Amino acid sequence: MDEKKIALAKSLHDDPSNSIGDICEVLDISKSTLYRYLEED
Repeated sequence: MDEKKIALAKSLHDDPSNSIGDICEVLDISKSTLYRYLEED
């Protein structure tokens, strides 16, 4: 993922109204990929 997509994932995750599944669908990534980038922060 590029820096913009990572920043978007983090900002979407910070909003409690967004589910993990929704974030993954919007970004077209798997849950494991999402968690990998969120853990780097």
